Amino acid sequence: MSKKILIASRFVEIRFLLLLNLEERDVELTEVSSAANARVIARTGKPDLIFLDYDMPGLNGEHGIEKIRGEGKGADIPIVLLVREVSKTMPQGIRNIEILPVPFSQEQLTGTIEKLIGELPLAPAPDSETIFLIRQSIKELLEKGISPRQTEKETREEGKRKKILIVDDEKQQRDLLNIMLRDHYDFIEAESGEEMIRKAHEHKPDLVISDVIMPGTSGFRAVGELKKDREYINLPVIFCSGRVTDRDLYNTLKPRGKSHFLLKPVHRKDLLDTIKELLEAAT
Repeated sequence: MSKKILIASRFVEIRFLLLLNLEERDVELTEVSSAANARVIARTGKPDLIFLDYDMPGLNGEHGIEKIRGEGKGADIPIVLLVREVSKTMPQGIRNIEILPVPFSQEQLTGTIEKLIGELPLAPAPDSETIFLIRQSIKELLEKGISPRQTEKETREEGKRKKILIVDDEKQQRDLLNIMLRDHYDFIEAESGEEMIRKAHEHKPDLVISDVIMPGTSGFRAVGELKKDREYINLPVIFCSGRVTDRDLYNTLKPRGKSHFLLKPVHRKDLLDTIKELLEAAT
């Protein structure tokens, strides 16, 4: 029997990452963005596991855990707290609670789930057409929460849109940025610092969005190597990282030209505003 999982977060980016990581598992997923809906579904839907945004208004802190669990049988529902920074204020001594830092890897997510409810079985393998339809449906639903519907005036004209190079070793992060940007920009992907340098020379992007920590060459080092070529000295760069300490590292290693640092999970408005500002400054 499929496990029921409730995802309660106000950030569509976080919900999207969880959906991507769990889409191949035999689970029934419900996602909500408000405290009121989370409480109702937690009481009536009887989920086997809850992912709860620790800073969610109306459900934040230990009091929020009590609210969403309620009393009776629901009082022991396993909960994964989604947090940006693990601190000393995290709940202590509460049963069936695990902390999951955001952003997270597939391994971290799997390990956290297994601690609380055991291993999740793989979903029965559908045919290729069904897989395509499922993924399209998920993306369409997510897009409604991420971007407005395009009008005919907003229809893209080939060759007139700016080109962005997205660099991250985690596919989920690249997929998330793709969905955030595709209504406004064209994009190319790379999954390492070495590939970033090669694709930048090959595709001549107008801007680079790069992860900081990657296997092999880091984002900082790859951008530094790229900017040794005079053609790319003024190429705008946005560095993204889930580690707050990388902000200090960015301030120390900031490359030549226009650049910016954003903390993961990146919020769509912050990302689009930053891209617009950097591109305008580069013209």
